[in-house]
Amino acid sequence: MMRRWAGFLSLWLLLALPACGGDAAWPVFARNFIDPQGRVIDTANQGVSHSEGQGYGMLLAETNADRAAFDRLWHWTRVELGVRGDALFAWKWTPENGGHVADRNNASDGDLLIAWALARAGQRWGEESYTVAARAILHDLRLKMIASSNWGPLLMPGEFGFEHDGRRVVNLSYWIFPAFDLAARIDPDPVWAGLKDSGLKLLARARFGRWGLPPDWLAIDEASGSMSVATEMGRGYGYNAIRIPLYLRWAGLGDGARWQPFEAFWSAFDSAPQRPVGTDLTDDSVEAAAAPAAIAACIQSLRERRHIALPDAELRDYYPSALYLLGRIANDESAP
Repeated sequence: MMRRWAGFLSLWLLLALPACGGDAAWPVFARNFIDPQGRVIDTANQGVSHSEGQGYGMLLAETNADRAAFDRLWHWTRVELGVRGDALFAWKWTPENGGHVADRNNASDGDLLIAWALARAGQRWGEESYTVAARAILHDLRLKMIASSNWGPLLMPGEFGFEHDGRRVVNLSYWIFPAFDLAARIDPDPVWAGLKDSGLKLLARARFGRWGLPPDWLAIDEASGSMSVATEMGRGYGYNAIRIPLYLRWAGLGDGARWQPFEAFWSAFDSAPQRPVGTDLTDDSVEAAAAPAAIAACIQSLRERRHIALPDAELRDYYPSALYLLGRIANDESAP
């Protein structure tokens, strides 16, 4: 009898541990940015929702062992964004006129985040339906979103609109490095290892401006493989590319030469009155507005490899708050 009760107690503790180890900032994020139906609200962008936000929300819910929130997020995502006729998701939903998809094109980072969250949830809760859904998303990403190049496979940002005039435009922050190993286990195919390699190769060469940073949007010539900043979509290292060091650290790849450009940029403003988010890579000017406190805390946590405390009141907008929580997970899950 004692052995039986000991077994029950051990099982209870095993199930309880993830919830007990959850981030205290997660309930604040959920209360501020997730509605009761499971829609993640981009509070700084007219209250829209997008596949990226749903993916981040699902990932945070899974990591914090909040299955009820995860299921609400996943339900809203597949009902409202799963309207394309494949396993990928429309990238943008607007609350206007009762709510509707504003653009049926997908965003491959949102698709990959959702698939990664589902695959992790399938492992955590032993739910096969999550794994099946993750596999379907990864399959369609492989079929529709991978282009060949001199650098290896490219993860195109969306199904339409990123190939023109002999160039392919990519976003290196869509290479979610910590997701690729699990993707390869769920959907066995060499392309996932190929994407990891191509992303690292591109980052080693896509260095622009004073600090040698990667741009938010990178143009790659299809014939020669030469690179340039895709200035028609932006000229800087900013709110997109700021995620690259997060993903590198999370995957245990953020050391040495790969880390140097980001550290050089950050350290240039250590004694400045405010820290900018990014820089214009064509003239080295920096953004006038200070980085939100949540992003500054995320950067500090990545540099110092430790959790940074932040008052709840500083979790003001969806995107900086998401990066803050993700940075804490990256430190917990990355190799020392």
